[in-house]
Amino acid sequence: MVKVCTGTLNLTGLQQLLQNMGGCKFASMITETIPPLKSPKTNGLVNPDGSSRIVKRSKVTLAIGNNLDYKSVVNRRLNKEGKEQIEEVKPRQWGERVPNTPFVLHKGQLYLETLILGVSDTRYFFDGKEVQKSDIKDYLNEKPNSDTYNLDSSAPIWRDYKLSNIRQVTTDGQTWTVNQ
Repeated sequence: MVKVCTGTLNLTGLQQLLQNMGGCKFASMITETIPPLKSPKTNGLVNPDGSSRIVKRSKVTLAIGNNLDYKSVVNRRLNKEGKEQIEEVKPRQWGERVPNTPFVLHKGQLYLETLILGVSDTRYFFDGKEVQKSDIKDYLNEKPNSDTYNLDSSAPIWRDYKLSNIRQVTTDGQTWTVNQ
């Protein structure tokens, strides 16, 4: 039986926890992000303080760690499909990978680089009240397909989460809630 420990962390503690995880671990996280919106100002989707009125909360299963290697993941999947492996990967579109950490630095903010293994729950909130995605879909911009290597359904999904958007992390039988 796995003993589940629950604790709380501030953002500095979260950064230390993630940095000290080592090579590669499986984890689950609850995140709150602002989904890509169509014309948020003209559609009244922004509060007077500039914050979004729509928030997306997701529970994701992922791989995180200092040794996540995009090229290796892509090549394993290409090999499995009998396709030619890649020699080089295209450079990151934004941010700079922080050596020997799982982080990306972009405009002074730290992001956690992750390989998404699955999404078990996604909910949307408008002004703090839960709404169905179908109720707000006309305001959402869909993410473009980033399957650079034609892997279709087995394409690896990489996401970079701003540390301040992470609400909870569970790994190694421990659950950590992040205080903002």
